[in-house]
Amino acid sequence: MEPYPGTRHVITHFKIDVVGDDASCASYATGYHFSDAPLGIGHAFYRDTLVRTSAGWRIAVRRRETEFLEGESHIITLPPRP
Repeated sequence: MEPYPGTRHVITHFKIDVVGDDASCASYATGYHFSDAPLGIGHAFYRDTLVRTSAGWRIAVRRRETEFLEGESHIITLPPRP
């Protein structure tokens, strides 16, 4: 499958817990995938493990829990979870 001509990902409602140089973050994500017309929308919940580095905070691990998909389901397939 070729990449979508357009996508927009909106991530909201962050809940962050910091303990020293480690943190956990939970958030909601909505991904909009479109071409000349909308193809689909994916809704997910992210659970991230963060670590503070000399360059700032970085995501060390991201876990995605797909809530539901709308639209062209044969087009908006998600990669397998690790």
